[in-house]
Amino acid sequence: MTSKLNLMLITLAILVTAQWVWAQIIINRSFAKVALGMSIQELQSLYGTKEIASSTLLAGERLLGIDGQFPGVNRVWCTFYLGKLFRIEVSYTPQFSKRTPWNSFVEPVRKKYGEGLSFASHQGEVIMWYDGKTSFVLTRKSGPESRSLYEATLADDALFNARQEVCPRNKFKV
Repeated sequence: MTSKLNLMLITLAILVTAQWVWAQIIINRSFAKVALGMSIQELQSLYGTKEIASSTLLAGERLLGIDGQFPGVNRVWCTFYLGKLFRIEVSYTPQFSKRTPWNSFVEPVRKKYGEGLSFASHQGEVIMWYDGKTSFVLTRKSGPESRSLYEATLADDALFNARQEVCPRNKFKV
């Protein structure tokens, strides 16, 4: 009985500590001058953009791309929901990904935000950080069809969750 109680107390302490550690980081909400929450007009006043058509966009959603304006970056994908930028995805060039070892790409982020949550997905290796307001994801894609091997994604969690509320359940079902 005492060992079960001790195990429960240790488990509870670990969970509380893990939540406290996650809550202590504050993720930078921008890439260069592209910031989560900004309007389409603000983005277009800073960078040349092009609208990207996609069948996966929901009502109230727009996708804009910034091409060739950042060294080592193929494209910065900017997804807006109800006029606010909720997702920034930076796709790095294959050349950048080849000359920059994955650990060298990830290490500065780990120094700033901690180890993060690492796992393998169908896309490749993924590391995530979360501060209660913003999610930050680094991905090392695998596969010959990958145009960019490294990606960095920032998401405004409140806007993302609002968007998910209107997302049809079977929209992305295969």
